[in-house]
Amino acid sequence: MKHLFFISLFLCNMVWGNAQITPQKATENDKAEIQKLVRKVVPNGVDFAVFPSAITNKANTRYIGFDLNEHKENMTELKKSNLFASEFINNLDKAVLTADKNLRDGEDWLVGDIGYFDDFDPWCDCQDFPDDETIEIKILNIDSQKAILTWNWTAEGWDAFSHTVKVAKEKGIWKVAYLQGFDFGYLTETTVSEE
Repeated sequence: MKHLFFISLFLCNMVWGNAQITPQKATENDKAEIQKLVRKVVPNGVDFAVFPSAITNKANTRYIGFDLNEHKENMTELKKSNLFASEFINNLDKAVLTADKNLRDGEDWLVGDIGYFDDFDPWCDCQDFPDDETIEIKILNIDSQKAILTWNWTAEGWDAFSHTVKVAKEKGIWKVAYLQGFDFGYLTETTVSEE
Protein backbone atom coordinates (compact mmCIF):
# COMPACT_ATOMS: atom_id res chain seq x y z
CA MET A 1 0.00 0.00 0.00
CA LYS A 2 2.87 2.31 0.89
CA HIS A 3 4.46 1.70 -2.52
CA LEU A 4 1.18 2.43 -4.33
CA PHE A 5 0.97 5.81 -2.58
CA PHE A 6 4.50 6.78 -3.66
CA ILE A 7 3.93 5.58 -7.21
CA SER A 8 0.73 7.64 -7.39
CA LEU A 9 2.56 10.67 -5.97
CA PHE A 10 5.37 10.19 -8.50
CA LEU A 11 2.94 9.95 -11.43
CA CYS A 12 1.01 13.04 -10.32
CA ASN A 13 4.24 14.97 -10.07
CA MET A 14 5.24 13.83 -13.57
CA VAL A 15 1.91 14.90 -15.05
CA TRP A 16 1.29 18.19 -13.21
CA GLY A 17 4.87 19.09 -12.39
CA ASN A 18 5.85 19.17 -16.05
CA ALA A 19 2.69 20.85 -17.27
CA GLN A 20 3.31 24.06 -19.17
CA ILE A 21 1.17 27.03 -18.31
CA THR A 22 -0.09 28.51 -21.56
CA PRO A 23 -0.17 32.30 -21.49
CA GLN A 24 -3.58 33.82 -21.96
CA LYS A 25 -4.27 35.37 -25.32
CA ALA A 26 -4.40 39.11 -25.67
CA THR A 27 -7.76 40.74 -26.23
CA GLU A 28 -8.66 43.26 -28.93
CA ASN A 29 -8.65 45.86 -26.14
CA ASP A 30 -5.03 44.90 -25.31
CA LYS A 31 -4.07 45.42 -28.96
CA ALA A 32 -5.81 48.80 -29.07
CA GLU A 33 -4.11 49.93 -25.84
CA ILE A 34 -0.70 48.86 -27.19
CA GLN A 35 -1.28 50.77 -30.45
CA LYS A 36 -2.29 53.88 -28.48
CA LEU A 37 0.76 53.59 -26.18
CA VAL A 38 3.25 53.20 -29.00
CA ARG A 39 1.75 56.10 -30.98
CA LYS A 40 2.05 58.24 -27.85
CA VAL A 41 5.73 57.40 -27.35
CA VAL A 42 7.17 57.08 -30.89
CA PRO A 43 8.42 58.65 -33.06
CA ASN A 44 8.69 61.93 -31.13
CA GLY A 45 9.12 60.76 -27.57
CA VAL A 46 7.64 62.41 -24.53
CA ASP A 47 7.35 66.06 -23.57
CA PHE A 48 9.96 65.92 -20.81
CA ALA A 49 13.69 65.24 -20.80
CA VAL A 50 14.93 61.70 -20.43
CA PHE A 51 18.62 62.46 -20.86
CA PRO A 52 20.44 64.77 -18.48
CA SER A 53 22.54 67.70 -19.65
CA ALA A 54 26.14 66.86 -20.45
CA ILE A 55 28.79 68.68 -18.43
CA THR A 56 31.81 70.07 -20.28
CA ASN A 57 35.35 70.81 -19.19
CA LYS A 58 36.34 74.42 -18.47
CA ALA A 59 37.50 74.94 -22.05
CA ASN A 60 34.10 73.69 -23.31
CA THR A 61 35.86 71.27 -25.65
CA ARG A 62 35.12 67.88 -24.08
CA TYR A 63 32.22 66.34 -22.20
CA ILE A 64 33.24 65.06 -18.78
CA GLY A 65 29.98 63.72 -17.33
CA PHE A 66 26.26 64.31 -16.90
CA ASP A 67 24.17 66.32 -14.46
CA LEU A 68 23.15 63.47 -12.15
CA ASN A 69 20.66 65.60 -10.18
CA GLU A 70 18.87 66.28 -13.45
CA HIS A 71 19.10 62.56 -14.26
CA LYS A 72 17.40 61.70 -10.98
CA GLU A 73 14.57 64.15 -11.79
CA ASN A 74 14.25 62.64 -15.29
CA MET A 75 13.90 59.14 -13.83
CA THR A 76 11.15 60.41 -11.51
CA GLU A 77 9.31 61.93 -14.50
CA LEU A 78 9.60 58.69 -16.47
CA LYS A 79 8.07 56.74 -13.58
CA LYS A 80 5.29 59.30 -13.08
CA SER A 81 4.38 59.24 -16.80
CA ASN A 82 3.09 55.66 -16.39
CA LEU A 83 4.23 54.98 -19.97
CA PHE A 84 7.39 53.01 -19.24
CA ALA A 85 7.91 49.63 -17.60
CA SER A 86 10.50 49.21 -14.87
CA GLU A 87 12.68 47.28 -17.37
CA PHE A 88 12.95 50.37 -19.62
CA ILE A 89 13.54 52.77 -16.72
CA ASN A 90 16.18 50.54 -15.12
CA ASN A 91 18.00 50.10 -18.45
CA LEU A 92 18.05 53.85 -19.11
CA ASP A 93 19.17 54.61 -15.55
CA LYS A 94 22.00 52.08 -15.78
CA ALA A 95 23.04 53.37 -19.24
CA VAL A 96 23.22 57.03 -18.14
CA LEU A 97 25.15 56.16 -14.97
CA THR A 98 27.56 53.95 -16.96
CA ALA A 99 28.12 56.61 -19.64
CA ASP A 100 28.64 59.21 -16.90
CA LYS A 101 31.24 57.00 -15.19
CA ASN A 102 33.00 56.37 -18.51
CA LEU A 103 33.23 60.12 -19.16
CA ARG A 104 34.43 60.88 -15.63
CA ASP A 105 37.05 58.14 -16.06
CA GLY A 106 38.38 59.97 -19.13
CA GLU A 107 36.53 58.50 -22.13
CA ASP A 108 36.83 61.00 -24.95
CA TRP A 109 33.70 62.74 -26.24
CA LEU A 110 34.39 66.06 -27.90
CA VAL A 111 31.83 68.85 -27.88
CA GLY A 112 30.24 68.87 -31.33
CA ASP A 113 30.62 65.15 -31.97
CA ILE A 114 27.32 63.41 -32.57
CA GLY A 115 26.36 61.32 -29.59
CA TYR A 116 23.32 59.49 -28.31
CA PHE A 117 22.93 62.16 -25.68
CA ASP A 118 23.42 65.00 -28.15
CA ASP A 119 22.17 65.28 -31.78
CA PHE A 120 20.73 61.79 -32.12
CA ASP A 121 17.07 61.01 -31.45
CA PRO A 122 16.71 57.59 -29.81
CA TRP A 123 12.89 57.74 -29.97
CA CYS A 124 13.05 57.15 -33.72
CA ASP A 125 16.64 55.82 -33.82
CA CYS A 126 17.39 58.61 -36.30
CA GLN A 127 18.69 62.14 -36.87
CA ASP A 128 16.10 63.25 -39.43
CA PHE A 129 12.35 62.86 -39.87
CA PRO A 130 10.32 62.46 -43.06
CA ASP A 131 7.85 65.20 -43.91
CA ASP A 132 5.01 62.77 -43.27
CA GLU A 133 5.50 61.44 -39.74
CA THR A 134 2.74 58.82 -39.99
CA ILE A 135 3.80 55.46 -38.60
CA GLU A 136 2.61 51.89 -39.08
CA ILE A 137 2.66 49.42 -36.17
CA LYS A 138 2.84 45.65 -36.62
CA ILE A 139 2.34 43.33 -33.66
CA LEU A 140 4.62 40.31 -34.13
CA ASN A 141 4.00 38.34 -30.94
CA ILE A 142 1.52 39.01 -28.16
CA ASP A 143 -0.08 37.45 -25.12
CA SER A 144 -2.00 38.98 -22.24
CA GLN A 145 1.17 40.23 -20.47
CA LYS A 146 3.72 41.15 -23.12
CA ALA A 147 4.13 41.89 -26.81
CA ILE A 148 6.83 42.42 -29.40
CA LEU A 149 6.10 44.74 -32.28
CA THR A 150 7.72 46.89 -34.90
CA TRP A 151 6.96 50.36 -36.14
CA ASN A 152 8.07 52.14 -39.27
CA TRP A 153 7.45 55.38 -41.11
CA THR A 154 4.93 55.15 -43.93
CA ALA A 155 6.58 57.90 -46.01
CA GLU A 156 8.09 56.70 -49.29
CA GLY A 157 11.77 55.92 -48.92
CA TRP A 158 11.50 55.72 -45.12
CA ASP A 159 9.25 52.66 -44.94
CA ALA A 160 12.09 50.13 -45.28
CA PHE A 161 13.38 50.86 -41.78
CA SER A 162 11.56 49.14 -38.94
CA HIS A 163 12.12 49.63 -35.22
CA THR A 164 11.49 47.05 -32.50
CA VAL A 165 9.38 47.80 -29.43
CA LYS A 166 8.56 45.51 -26.53
CA VAL A 167 5.71 46.25 -24.18
CA ALA A 168 4.74 44.65 -20.90
CA LYS A 169 1.72 44.87 -18.66
CA GLU A 170 2.53 46.15 -15.16
CA LYS A 171 -0.25 46.31 -12.61
CA GLY A 172 -2.78 45.99 -15.45
CA ILE A 173 -1.32 48.82 -17.58
CA TRP A 174 0.58 48.38 -20.85
CA LYS A 175 3.98 50.09 -20.75
CA VAL A 176 7.05 50.31 -22.99
CA ALA A 177 9.66 47.81 -21.77
CA TYR A 178 12.16 48.14 -24.63
CA LEU A 179 12.56 50.59 -27.48
CA GLN A 180 15.17 50.20 -30.21
CA GLY A 181 17.47 53.19 -29.93
CA PHE A 182 17.59 52.92 -26.15
CA ASP A 183 19.84 49.85 -26.19
CA PHE A 184 22.32 49.78 -23.31
CA GLY A 185 25.28 49.24 -25.64
CA TYR A 186 24.34 52.20 -27.84
CA LEU A 187 23.65 54.51 -24.93
CA THR A 188 26.93 53.79 -23.20
CA GLU A 189 28.93 54.58 -26.33
CA THR A 190 29.30 58.32 -26.12
CA THR A 191 29.75 58.85 -29.85
CA VAL A 192 27.89 57.45 -32.84
CA SER A 193 29.99 55.81 -35.50
CA GLU A 194 29.24 57.22 -38.92
CA GLU A 195 28.96 54.28 -41.32
